[in-house]
Order: sequence, then C-alpha cells, then structure tokens
Amino acid sequence: MSHKILKPSLLSLLGLIFSVSQVFGTITINVSTEKLKDPGGFDMAVSGIIALVADADGNGFSGPSDTSIAGDDFLVASWSLSSGVGVPGAFLGTTGPLAFSGDWGAGDELIVYFFPTLTSAVSAAAVPYGEFRAESGAADGTDPWVTPEDGTLAHDLIFATTDAETLFVGGGSTPADAGIADLVTPGTPPVAPTGVAGVAEGTSIIVSWTDVSDETGFRVERRQGANGAWEILGTTVANVSQYIDDTVGSSLEYFYRVVAIRGASFSAYSALSDAVSSSALSARFTNLSNRALVGTGDNILIGSFLLSGGPLRVFARVGGQALAGAVADPLLDPIIELRRVSDNELIASNDSWKSDQQALIESTTLAPQFDVEPALVATLTDPGFYSIIVRGVGDTTGFANVEIYEFPDETIASPGKLINLSNRAFVGVGDNILIGSLLVAGDAPQRIFARVGGPAIAGAVTDPLLDPIIELRRVSDNQLIASNDSWKSDQQALIESTTLAPQFDVEPALVATLDQPGFYSIIVRGVNDTTGFANVEIYDFPE
Repeated sequence: MSHKILKPSLLSLLGLIFSVSQVFGTITINVSTEKLKDPGGFDMAVSGIIALVADADGNGFSGPSDTSIAGDDFLVASWSLSSGVGVPGAFLGTTGPLAFSGDWGAGDELIVYFFPTLTSAVSAAAVPYGEFRAESGAADGTDPWVTPEDGTLAHDLIFATTDAETLFVGGGSTPADAGIADLVTPGTPPVAPTGVAGVAEGTSIIVSWTDVSDETGFRVERRQGANGAWEILGTTVANVSQYIDDTVGSSLEYFYRVVAIRGASFSAYSALSDAVSSSALSARFTNLSNRALVGTGDNILIGSFLLSGGPLRVFARVGGQALAGAVADPLLDPIIELRRVSDNELIASNDSWKSDQQALIESTTLAPQFDVEPALVATLTDPGFYSIIVRGVGDTTGFANVEIYEFPDETIASPGKLINLSNRAFVGVGDNILIGSLLVAGDAPQRIFARVGGPAIAGAVTDPLLDPIIELRRVSDNQLIASNDSWKSDQQALIESTTLAPQFDVEPALVATLDQPGFYSIIVRGVNDTTGFANVEIYDFPE
C-alpha cells in the first residue's frame, strides 16, 4: 500500500474519502462523502443508506439482492445518511473498531453502495442506485479500495471526482484517474411527473402532481424556504398523484418536488412548487380538471365552470404530450379557448404557452411540460358560466387533460370562487372514458352534487350515451365513495331538493359529503360498455 499527503488543491475535488487505520487487530473506517447526487442529478436529500461491502473471496461483487447483500459479499458497515452532517449530498460517519470476521480479510476489495430510498438497515430490501469503487493502481497514485493489512496506519482510500454530474448524469463513469462510479439503474427511467402543486389547508399542505409515466410509485421531497435542505417526506404507490404533508409549521413557506420510481429506476425531478402553510380554511374547490378523447366536430373536449361571488383570476392549461406515458394516443398539438357562455365571447386563447404570458405562467410553477401545450391566465370579472374548449390543431385527435385552477390575485379584495364544473366529451371503453376531477381544500367537510346527462343532450349531439353510470372515487387510495346508475334508485328526495335532478330516470346522480381534503374523481362509463356523448356536472352543495 502507498501512503501520501494530499495536496490542498485536490481536497476541493474529493467526492468520497476513506481513512482506515489498524489498531490492536481491529480497523476503524471513517467515511466522508461530498457532492453525492441522486438519480435526478440533484443534491441528495438527507435520507437513504450508504453501505461498505467487501469482496470476501476475491471473485468479484455479486451485488445486493432484493433482501440483502448477496452471495459471499461481506457487509462491513452501513450508515443512515440522516445521521450524517445534515446537508444534501454530504455525510460523515465512522464504523468504530471492527475486527475481521467470516471470510473478510486484508487485501479484499471494497465497494460502496448508495440506496437513496432506504431509511433502515441495508439488508431490508432494494437495488442500489449507484456503486463506487477505486481501480487498482489509479493514475493519480491513490490507494485502491482494499481492506488494509493488519497493523497498517493512516491508510487513505480516496474517491476523487472533478465533476459530480459525470458520476450520475453523463453516462456512469468518472475519469480513469478518479476511480469508478458504475450506474446500476437498468433501462430507460420513468418520465418525471408534471404539474406539481402545493395547496395549504389548515395545518397541512396537499401536494399533487400529474402522473405521466409508467411507475411503481412516487417519492415526495420538501425543503423549508428557498435555501433549506431537501428532505424525503415519503412515497406513494403507483397511480397515486397526491400526498398530504401534515408536518408543516404555521405560516411557513415550503417547496416540493416529486420523482417517479420504477423499480431501481428513477425519473428526473419535477419542477418545484411552493406553498405557505396557514390556519384553518373553509372548504372549497381549488382545482377542477377532466381528461377525455378529443376528436373533431362535436367530439371535442369542453370543460365548463361556474364563477360565483365576485371576480377571480384563473389559470388553465392542457396536457397532451404530457399524457404519453398514461395513454396510448395523446393529443400532440392542442389549442385552448376560454369563452363566456352567456354570449360566447372569447376571453382568451392559446396554442403554445411560451407564445404569450410566459413569465406569468412560469411563476405558477404549473407551466406545461412541452412547449406545444397551451396555457393561459385570465381575470374573470363577471360571475356566471365559462367554458374551456380544447381542440387539436389541424383537426388532430387524441387524449388531453384540461385543468382549471384558482390563481390568487392580491389586487382582488373579495374574490369569487368556483362552485360548479361540467365536462362534455365522448365516452368510449377502456381508457376512452370521461373523468372529471376536483381538489377539495379546507378543514370543513365539503358536500357535492354530481349528475350525468346522456339522453338529455340528444338535441346537442348526434350520439348521446343512452345509459350512463357514475362513480365518485378518492384519488389517494382509489376508494369508491359513491356510485349510481339511475338517480331515482337512491337519494331521490335529496336529489329532487336540489332542483337539478336529471331529466331522464336512466341518468345517474349522487350527493356525497367529502370529509377528507384532497383530490376526487368523477368517472363516467356506459352500462355494458355502451358508448356516446355525455355531460358530467359537479356542484358545490352546502349543507
């Protein structure tokens, strides 16, 4: 083994340093990491596991299995990154005195595994994101990463890198004179989620995003303030696009980011979203959205909403290409129009979000993922009904998702609120159904009324859905809250009291009290896979 004194200029380039000494038949390994990044290329959040492993029989590393360090590899030590120096990308730890055991002995090569999602012992599970080892006889003269001989003192194991991005983003290997970093994430990573938004409700913040990938789950991270340290809040299972952060302090600003996970593969991070925690809020709709197939002629996507109580600034956007991971036929080039229903006046329109209001839209942290996707911001001064109309440029077709948000404006002293959402689209089978969504924010329960028109719109379309069925589901766990096939079969007296009972007995309706904040979906299908146009409406229905 060689021994050397590091020059100060090299110290600034270190990615990982080990100091190893042998005293009275034991060795102590001190670990220092810098510039450690996660699979998205961001400074690692203060979470995860680092493991030091030895090749016990000299035949190479087997790598971790799904349950433990594999084969004859010897787990020398593991550390929780949360017990380190407390900043992203950096860690300090020590094994304390260790004695050789099993087949582990002097001269065995060492390797470091990084598990960004584990928070307990490394033997618990998971495939590592990265592995780090040094080459024998590295060109810069540093010692290879091997277990020192008995009695060796001040043995330095140095992992030096001049560019942390080379490690994680640029292909998986550092320069030959700086050790090796092998990327073990297989295949193409999932697509990063879009549209991350944080909405304060009481002492919690509801974090939501748009799922545009094929994933096994999502990881949600948070920092307090613009310069705080990132921390991992938790994970969700696949197809869940909401996380409730109930660990926030009063009147503090938090930033959130989300990464999609598929097995050992991670997406890049979503764009950031910020939210300010607050005291209790009254319940209200804060986001309305719907997804459907956009065709031509009558077969377009129309989302309508009712503004009540005063002026309100709204933000609307359309996802087309962003749905490529969720549907087989996304609308590649959508266009959006905002019209007042009473006189069909065009309030605003957009074809590509960067063509107009770019800075304002970017300030929302909800800018569309692709330049070709449209978005707009508009202040509505007249209470009443408004329509969001989505078409494909050049009569192109495909699935699209339109979202409508309240966009606070401090110049409006007494803003109104959205109290009704309605969507009209063609209802097919499989993915080609009609899905309307809403976000309920606030501490108080929210009662809603929902109905579907099928035969009732026969005068407006040529192919109405003759026998629709409706489901109300909570998005976070896909729990069925309520469903109905024919409105007189249940809650008839209550529905009649709304003066909004469907026109035909075969049309469904329901009343439900939502006692948990979060996202809910209204799903419309045809009984026995029948198809046709339908209109779904969701109303605020105070008790």
